Amino acid sequence: MLKKNIIYIVLFLSTYTFGQRISVQTNIGFLSGLNYKFNDFESNLNFSNDFGVNLEYYFTDRFSIETGLHYGNYATSFNIPESIVLKSNEIDASGSAFELRTSVKGYKEKSTISTVMIPLMLRHEIPINTNKTTKFYAATGIKYIITAGQKTNTKIGELSIEGYYPDTNLIIDDLPSSGFGSVYNFNSDNNKKQLDKTLALCFESGVSFLLRKATVYTGLYVNYGLSDYKRYKENTTETIVEYDPYKIATKASSFMGLKGVNNIHFLSVGISLRVVIFNLSKKKKLLE
Repeated sequence: MLKKNIIYIVLFLSTYTFGQRISVQTNIGFLSGLNYKFNDFESNLNFSNDFGVNLEYYFTDRFSIETGLHYGNYATSFNIPESIVLKSNEIDASGSAFELRTSVKGYKEKSTISTVMIPLMLRHEIPINTNKTTKFYAATGIKYIITAGQKTNTKIGELSIEGYYPDTNLIIDDLPSSGFGSVYNFNSDNNKKQLDKTLALCFESGVSFLLRKATVYTGLYVNYGLSDYKRYKENTTETIVEYDPYKIATKASSFMGLKGVNNIHFLSVGISLRVVIFNLSKKKKLLE
């Protein structure tokens, strides 16, 4: 009970001091994820979901500014049905340098990122009925997006790993104890976080109405990354399979971590639902 009262007090003080309303929001994206290309292959967007809390401040009866804290999950799939070969420079167990040649056929990847988002939005509302209980609204602004976690599942129909030693013009393709050989129906789960942060342009529009004295907003939204999604340099690679000098690889990374992949843009399009849970404005008549 004491913990609950403390939470209510904090919410009350933060709203009274910094804003006028607190609302909870959930977004369901039907076209969401990370958009990128590798050669002629392009990623596929999926469904997403995020939720959060918003703090709003009205400076006129129609204009308000808001910020908050959101958490979301965004999945992206990437498929390569045909055979391709990726090359990278590696060092084997004896310390000899060689060229690693990784051949994949029937490649399927699904990568999900968990994000923490901080929005900063300007909102405009226009009443569309005489008692001002129903309004049209439009909001625009930016979101600072930080990757909190990343999970990648990789499936490869046929994986072949061979090593080319240029000093002796030697190719080794069947020595599992040194990491060379073939694997069928390869399956890997990896939690390596390769993506760091980005900034997105946001737009949202819809209607608001009163439902049992609660103000409800529903509409459509679009979030688009303004810049290339920044990556952790130490986790970028030249190949998607992690070479193991003592056995055939069992781990694979996302294509988003390849050095040859650039222009990774965040995108989310979907439906937004928001409910005002605290309204402590001294000018309450402007909001209802």
